[in-house]
Amino acid sequence: ASHEGDHQRPGWARGKTVRCRVRQPVGGRTEVHGRLVDVAPDHLTVQTESGPVEVPRQWLSKARLEAEVPWPRHVS
Repeated sequence: ASHEGDHQRPGWARGKTVRCRVRQPVGGRTEVHGRLVDVAPDHLTVQTESGPVEVPRQWLSKARLEAEVPWPRHVS
C-alpha cells in the first residue's frame, strides 16, 4: 500500500505514536509525545502518559511519527 498523498488526509496517522514540537508551551512543555487520538482542523489531540493534550496546529513547528518496533531499543 502506498502512503503517497496520505498527508492530504489528516486522519491517516490516528492511533500512531507521534512526537510534536510546539512554538509555545502546551501543558508546560514544548514537546508532546504520545498516541495521536484525534485530528481536527485547528488542533491535534495526543494521549500522553499524563492524559490527553490538545496541540493547536498553529503552534506546531514539527510533528513526526515515532517508529514502533517489536523489540526493545538499546540505548548506548
